[in-house]
Amino acid sequence: MQMSIRVSKGHTTNRAGKKGFTLIELLVVIAIIALLAGILLPVFSKARESARGSACLNNMKQMGTALALYQKDNDETFPSTYYYVNGNTSVDGNVHWTGVLADYTDNNKGIFVCPSDESGGIAPSNCAPADCTATGQGTQYPAIVDNQAPRLSYITNEVVMPRKKHNNLPAVRVVRSANIKGASEVILMTEMNDNPLNLGGVSGTGGTSIKSHRPTSGVSYNTPGTVWDSETQSGQGTGGIGIDMTTGTASNKLVATPYDVAKDALALPSATKPRIEYANDSRHNKAINFLFCDGHVKAMRLEQTLNPNNFLWGKNAYSVVTQPKIYKVDGVTPVG
Repeated sequence: MQMSIRVSKGHTTNRAGKKGFTLIELLVVIAIIALLAGILLPVFSKARESARGSACLNNMKQMGTALALYQKDNDETFPSTYYYVNGNTSVDGNVHWTGVLADYTDNNKGIFVCPSDESGGIAPSNCAPADCTATGQGTQYPAIVDNQAPRLSYITNEVVMPRKKHNNLPAVRVVRSANIKGASEVILMTEMNDNPLNLGGVSGTGGTSIKSHRPTSGVSYNTPGTVWDSETQSGQGTGGIGIDMTTGTASNKLVATPYDVAKDALALPSATKPRIEYANDSRHNKAINFLFCDGHVKAMRLEQTLNPNNFLWGKNAYSVVTQPKIYKVDGVTPVG
């Protein structure tokens, strides 16, 4: 019998029938990815800022708790925004509300800085050399360091926590919580402007520096070149009344970031400009955080707080002994 042997050859695969992406297909894929990125990145950015805003809101809640504890130990009064160490002059430095609250916050200085503050927090007017260098600030008295948080993103309402900075201010007082009716509708604290140009100024003996120790206010006065001041009672109308700040006036007084000469002709804030300029206007997705006198916190747009029919900066100047009413810009109608 004759046998035949068949040798099997190795099987080869034919790839010639398979095709890669064409240039057009690649361009379409890239365009789709770019479109999705353009849609999703702003969403992620807003979500990240919302998280930072929540952390900032939590900071303010902790400060509200610390202030409530302070009141229990001090006859139910709020502290001054700041006072002088020696009682009558700033030459020995300031004691700021953040310094006063140190024992009530376990000396946690981090809560005084908002995560969204591009400046990392403003240093005190009299700051330690390292702090001054880091923020590029000058200092009033280089040999002095204020009793203040080394970095600060928050600012108090002047009608509740005034500039009762020295002893010879008989018309100014610290405010008792009982003096504030409707405390849930009166701002106690908000976020500080992170543009140092908005915090500059000139004081009689202290010279020019960043005034991070000062309070802010929604109260102005309708005479050009006049600002309401809790310290001197200047800028008040007949009978010692304050005039509320309109939204338009506020937006005109808030210096742009970066500084825009076309928007505001003054190189630095001065005594003639309303102190709303010390506040921030849109840190968290066009809103900022507020702590109210009853301890609750809320994110709002600045212009919402300046509605004369729902004015949230106070119905009275509580820090003035006579508690003058705050009126609308007509000087006759009380704010609502």
